[in-house]
Formats: sequence, C-alpha cells, structure tokens
Amino acid sequence: MYEKIKNVSFSTWIHVGLLIIVVCILWFVVCSGTKSDVSDIRNTIDRAESDNRDARQQINDAQSEIGSANENIDRAGAGIDRSIESVERIEESTGRNKEELAECERIISDGKADIDRAREILESVRSSNKKAES
Repeated sequence: MYEKIKNVSFSTWIHVGLLIIVVCILWFVVCSGTKSDVSDIRNTIDRAESDNRDARQQINDAQSEIGSANENIDRAGAGIDRSIESVERIEESTGRNKEELAECERIISDGKADIDRAREILESVRSSNKKAES
C-alpha cells in the first residue's frame, strides 16, 4: 500500500490537500452560518413569545376596563332612571300645586268679592244710621 501512495504524484497530493482545505472551509462557513441563523430564529421566537405575553396582558387589562366601564354605564343608567322618576314626581306635584294655586286664587277672589260686598253693606248700614240719626 505504501508503494501505491508513493506512486501518486505531487500535484495529486496538492489537489487532495486543497480539496480538504476547501471542504473544511465550507464546513466551517455552514456551521457558523447556521449557528447565527439558529440564534436569530431563537431570538425571533423569544421576541414573538414576549410580544404575545404583552398582548395577552393588554387584552386582559382591556377586558377589565370594559367590565369597569359596563358597571359605570349600569350605575349611570340607574341614576338616570331615578332622575326620570324624580322629574315625573315633580311634574305631578307641580300639577297638583297648580290646581291648589288656582283654588287659592279663586278663594282669594271670592274673599275680595265678599269683602267688597261687606263694605257695601257696611256703607249702606252707616248711611242708614246717619239718616236715622239725622
């Protein structure tokens, strides 16, 4: 076997050596390139997972805010309902007050008329008394 190796020319040895060097360089480039690719892929996945966690938290926060807003809307609706009931009671009271005021005005008007009649009667009595005294 040694004789077979000895018979191989020097240029063949150089070609074999160059071939081994080229293969080593290619292997190094491929391995180092894939390490950075794998690292980049891992970093991208990590960022995506982090973004997903952040998005999930933001969605949960938004759901809490929506729930709180719904409670506030419900409370505001109940307050509006109470206000409407108060306005209706005030309108009813105002209607009753208008009726009572009209009745009071009628009583006052009747009272003034009665006073005027009483004055007339009193004047009539006074003038009758003056005529009777004279």
